[in-house]
Amino acid sequence: MNSPTEITVVAKIVAAPGFEAQVEQALIELIPPSRRDPGCLQYDLHRSTEAPHAFMFVERWESKSLLDEHLATPHLADYQRKVEGMIEAWELNLMERIA
Repeated sequence: MNSPTEITVVAKIVAAPGFEAQVEQALIELIPPSRRDPGCLQYDLHRSTEAPHAFMFVERWESKSLLDEHLATPHLADYQRKVEGMIEAWELNLMERIA
């Protein structure tokens, strides 16, 4: 059962044409350090079966403050530098479970 402060993140990342493999590799590299971040309960990467340039993270965090700490980590800053100019679009949705 989720705690009352638990946050679920659904993050969609769309690679620019020709950069699918580089973006995928950079996203995969985020997984081990992110799973070690305090408060991380789930950090799973998915690829669309219909649009292989579209990726989605499904994440669960113990709290919004621990998510915020994750978003400020060096490994996320490194990822952003690696994929600069390779991302066509991205969207970050913060959700709370209601049922």
